[in-house]
Amino acid sequence: MSKRTVSGITLTLLFIGMLTLAFNVRLAKADGVNAEIIGGGNAKTSEKLTPMGVGEVVFSFPGPDSAAAGLTWDGTSLWLADIWSGSIYKVDPSDGSVISSFWAPDRYPTGLAWDGINLWVVCEQVATAHKLDPTDGSLISSINLPGYGEGDPNSAGITWDGEYLWHADYTHDTIYKLDPSDGSVVSSFASPGPTPSGLTWDGTYLWHSDCETDTIYKIDPLDGSVVLSFASPASHPWDLAWDGFFLWNADVDANTVYKIEVPVYTLTIHTSPTGVTFTVDGLSRMTRARARLR
Repeated sequence: MSKRTVSGITLTLLFIGMLTLAFNVRLAKADGVNAEIIGGGNAKTSEKLTPMGVGEVVFSFPGPDSAAAGLTWDGTSLWLADIWSGSIYKVDPSDGSVISSFWAPDRYPTGLAWDGINLWVVCEQVATAHKLDPTDGSLISSINLPGYGEGDPNSAGITWDGEYLWHADYTHDTIYKLDPSDGSVVSSFASPGPTPSGLTWDGTYLWHSDCETDTIYKIDPLDGSVVLSFASPASHPWDLAWDGFFLWNADVDANTVYKIEVPVYTLTIHTSPTGVTFTVDGLSRMTRARARLR
């Protein structure tokens, strides 16, 4: 049992079906790393909270080329696309060493996605997503993206949610849900920032980076509302990947891949005249909790 005190609040968490653990937790509003500390009984009713330290870089390595852009996770390795050289690399996440590589089918690869079997790459200036055989990079099929046919398309990140592709376009400042069979738009919403660049899927939420606001957002895929945001590790964040525990971000200007700490749960606090309770969402077997004041 460990204890930390913040403004005199002690939180007692009851993990239903697991254990009872009393400790004090440092909490912040779910709007960034430097968020206001909640304490002293000033928490608002039904306010979502998240632990401090979100966005902390726990590891990084330089890109194998000149401008790391596209990024995805295949369950074991990271895949990285270099926007200037046009190369796609399979890399060891422990040190960034190159396992294999091949050329993208078109210039300016900006986004990568893994669908469980094959690799998808977005090539920006042709506004096309190519489905590739990951063993040799051979082309399986292609779909046109929403920016296809425009004079200067700006097609960026792409990700796979198990059924659909999601795509960020920074000409239209829009995130699209696409049918992978033909590229048709299933739904869309405005991106939270003016230059949407990266996308990944964590099984429930989209994670999205914007290379103008230098911010990474956790987004509700139903309506595009921002659940959480924090500053990116460097000045030009591009694509993102989720490995089941950590978020990864490729930064084009820094030519660096960052492994980032993010919460896998959300605390929602509820205050009433009789006491304070809160719920935990996003962790199996940790479905309810309660708090008491000391």
